[in-house]
Amino acid sequence: MNRIISFFLFFALAGSLSAQITVTNASFPAAGDTLRVAFDTTSAGIVITPPGGNQTWNFSALTAAFTRTSVVKPASEGESAANFPAATLVLEGQNGDSYFRVTPNVYELIGFDGNDPAGLGVPVVTAFNPAIQERRAPLNFFEINTTNGALLVPFAANQLPQAILNLLPIVPDSIRIRLASNRTDLVDGWGTLTIPGGTYEVLRERRTQYSDTRVEVKIGVFPWTDVTALIPLPDVGLGRDTTLTYNFFSNTAKEPIAIVTADHITGEVLRTEYKFNGIISSANDLLEANKSVMAYPNPTGDRLFIELQNLSWGEYEFSMFDAAGRSVMRRQVQFQVGAPAEIDVQSIRSGAYIYTLTDKGGQIRYAGRLVKQ
Repeated sequence: MNRIISFFLFFALAGSLSAQITVTNASFPAAGDTLRVAFDTTSAGIVITPPGGNQTWNFSALTAAFTRTSVVKPASEGESAANFPAATLVLEGQNGDSYFRVTPNVYELIGFDGNDPAGLGVPVVTAFNPAIQERRAPLNFFEINTTNGALLVPFAANQLPQAILNLLPIVPDSIRIRLASNRTDLVDGWGTLTIPGGTYEVLRERRTQYSDTRVEVKIGVFPWTDVTALIPLPDVGLGRDTTLTYNFFSNTAKEPIAIVTADHITGEVLRTEYKFNGIISSANDLLEANKSVMAYPNPTGDRLFIELQNLSWGEYEFSMFDAAGRSVMRRQVQFQVGAPAEIDVQSIRSGAYIYTLTDKGGQIRYAGRLVKQ
């Protein structure tokens, strides 16, 4: 009897495997492409299903808090192209340019020109060694892959913001950021995914990345010393971290159809990035559509003041997101009648951001743009 059951299970599995798609290198970005993505910072209703095939995922309720457009260009058109002779493409972003190498089987990040990866606010031009694999082809159900990445970024002490230098017992001669990462990718599902504006046949890849980002200093003849523990800033990405994402890839789109970031311990969905098909959500309509909130000065320095004009007074969650949709600050803010709320943004690196105000019910009541000097 057990042999008969195993026989039928084998053919059932074989049938499910034959129905799933293969994602080829036709999905790799190419020069001339324009990539459009949207970010939902609440992701209410998104459920991560168990592994398996022939699934139906309905993400049609996603709402765009903000969107991002990236133009893919030949690497030779990048300002730092000379630093990355092996690069094929460059993607220009608000916080810097990313350089990629494309082969028939791999689309990989080899370096970038922009703000440092630790979020210290230091402009750098640096390369990963080895490169970071963003996509592989062909991609099939049940595939597993492990990749490693490393980065060593040296810079002068006077490039570090004064707020961070003040935390060190002595001004060092040299500083460097050391980053090491290890990532495991498992294609654990396939099926149909619906997002605002479209339905796609997809493979789901579960990515678990372990990273360790350190700051080391050198003083005189003494060896390099790890001072990460001396920089206890919550909005700077230092120390050990685990990131869990579920990436939904299609063979008919250059953008991932969705990237769902979840808490690696609880599984709670934290945010969702998805292919933007031009569907304007109610949240996107809030983006400075009315002047119910005034944030000043903008551009801002160390302190930001926010006044409510057409919103109810009370407690809100103030959040800031960078150009990649990553949360860089969350604060509970109490608004009093007739008085602006003051928020310390000194630890936030320079760049362009989206900020939101969310009420106690979890609804985004306002979204605006902010530049940090």
